Amino acid sequence: MEYSEYKILFAEKNEPMKDTLIWEFSKNIARLSGYENNPGVIVECCTVVTGKLVDMKLGDLIDEVGEEI
Repeated sequence: MEYSEYKILFAEKNEPMKDTLIWEFSKNIARLSGYENNPGVIVECCTVVTGKLVDMKLGDLIDEVGEEI
């Protein structure tokens, strides 16, 4: 339920990352790692997670699931 309120998965180019699912997830990873007050760690986590999702072609999977609903 924690992440269900975030309707945007990740920010578009040149858009703020705040209030996206990736940003909030990354903040939790940083907090659990002891770096909750380090925005650089949060941004790096966002970059890594976004890259992995792109590698997995998650956007294509989301589109396919959306078409089935």
